[in-house]
Amino acid sequence: MAKRGSVSSSSKRFVEEEPAEIEVTDELVVEEELISDEELDAYARERIALEKELSSEAPVIRMVLLKALKLNILGPVTGKLYVFNGAGSELDVDKEDADIMIMRKSSRDCCSGTKATSYFEIIE
Repeated sequence: MAKRGSVSSSSKRFVEEEPAEIEVTDELVVEEELISDEELDAYARERIALEKELSSEAPVIRMVLLKALKLNILGPVTGKLYVFNGAGSELDVDKEDADIMIMRKSSRDCCSGTKATSYFEIIE
């Protein structure tokens, strides 16, 4: 029989340990499971498609070309190509580009004295 205050050899002893400190960083923690290159490529393609879908929801403005000419113009802000196929052709233009494109005017004719006229008009 064990004496009072002593610990028998058959009893288990538990030692409380303090939890390890966790260092918080901005780095991505990768656990034991690794992602294959194929899964990573699929994720990247899905992410790019989602970003394109979200960017296509940007506000657009309907514009009409007033001049009798075919006009290919790069959006001054977005870099998108807009192709107008003659007077009366209409396109949806990103608002950022439209705000600048609407200011585009033809130059004054030096000989006839006519005023500069707009290339575009906004359709509401």
